Amino acid sequence: MKSLIFLLGLLGATRAVTVSSGDGGLYAERTSAALNAWQAVNGATISVIAESVPVSSALPNALHVVIPNGRTGPVGFANTGYFGIKVTASTTYSASFFYRFPTASSFRGTATVSLQTSSGQILGSSTVSISGAQTSWQQLSVQITPTITPSSTGNLFVITLDGSAAAGQTINFAMLSLFPPTFKDRPNGMRIDIAEVETTSKVRRSQRAGNGMPRYGARPPFSLIMD
Repeated sequence: MKSLIFLLGLLGATRAVTVSSGDGGLYAERTSAALNAWQAVNGATISVIAESVPVSSALPNALHVVIPNGRTGPVGFANTGYFGIKVTASTTYSASFFYRFPTASSFRGTATVSLQTSSGQILGSSTVSISGAQTSWQQLSVQITPTITPSSTGNLFVITLDGSAAAGQTINFAMLSLFPPTFKDRPNGMRIDIAEVETTSKVRRSQRAGNGMPRYGARPPFSLIMD
């Protein structure tokens, strides 16, 4: 499985930036930036837009979510992960995202951030308050501790609002992130298994050139050799 550095693929409408290092990659990130990895939930309208007020100059786009009138129950969007999301019971996952309302409203409510199976079974969830008065970007963070370990990795990272309460609202999202525990609990950190190997192994960078002798300190491309 590959792992994402930048989330949502919002650097460009068709581009996802990845680091590949075998199953899961060096980073522990679970969500996918590919646009086809994002799905509307229960009738929401989702699209990628060029933000008039981007969260940063490096991330000019946002996920534009419209909650339609006439819907009940959870309404929002989901991410399928990069070839799935492995979920393990009793493991605490850290999720975060930026949001803003393009136009101020009187809405006050909660967003539910959850991990679900593809059939909609909730594996674990958390809630966070959001406000229609928030027209500048605000980052929110939650932790999710699933109570079930599904047999499949075909799971979803989901953010929803109550359809009745949020009817007619439009919200922009950016920099959505989901991480399992990372090495030394560092934010946006490396996978524990790979980081532990690196701390107990000598890593050398070498580049073969000319007569085949290793040249140390060379620029990439390079190979990682574990002793």
